[in-house]
Amino acid sequence: MLAIYLAALETDEEQDAFARLYEKRRYHCFRAALRITRSEELAEDAVHEAFLAAMRTKVKFFALPRNKQDSRIVIMAKNKAIDIMRGKFRSALPLDEIGEIDGNAAPGNGGIDFLLAYEESMDRLTQCVSKLDEIHKTAFEMRYALDMANGEIAAELGMTANAVAVRLNRARAALRKIIDREGIYDA
Repeated sequence: MLAIYLAALETDEEQDAFARLYEKRRYHCFRAALRITRSEELAEDAVHEAFLAAMRTKVKFFALPRNKQDSRIVIMAKNKAIDIMRGKFRSALPLDEIGEIDGNAAPGNGGIDFLLAYEESMDRLTQCVSKLDEIHKTAFEMRYALDMANGEIAAELGMTANAVAVRLNRARAALRKIIDREGIYDA
């Protein structure tokens, strides 16, 4: 599959950057998509769509720092998996249960309401995570966006697994304070 992607890229620098990204993050993308789709085939489709989207926006995508490219591609795979599941869910419902085109959900389709609420919650949570200081945000994103184990994070950041665990605990505590302060999940 990598050869197909590389053939579409023009310069050696783009090909090298894309090959590095693909080899380093394809498994993380697959795991993230698999948790959402619960199907290997659909997860593979989501990963493929994510890498194609990165290629379509290659100028903007490769302008990002490497660590941001790594996390962005995993997030893109998760979003593609959600899109696939949303499309699959919508196509399984009779048209009269889907709701109005303007976004008003029809009664009895809690699944769509749930997906929309989930997506909105994730957007709000992402905004809160972006407010963490850089040292905590990096560890948090590596753990939860890239789905890396503490040992993997430790190796990449040059620290011990215990130090990573402490940093993640502090990040979660800081995130709780941000969420409380912002009043995001108040009913």
